[in-house]
Amino acid sequence: MADQNDAEKTEEPTAKKLSAARKKGNIARSTEVNS
Repeated sequence: MADQNDAEKTEEPTAKKLSAARKKGNIARSTEVNS
C-alpha cells in the first residue's frame, strides 16, 4: 500500500507544484525550479 502511495507522489510531483504555482500566480518561479 505504501508503495502505491509513494509511486503516485513521485509520478506527478511537478504537476501538483505547477497547479499550486499557477493558482498562486508564481509560474515564473515554478519554471525556474523546473529548469
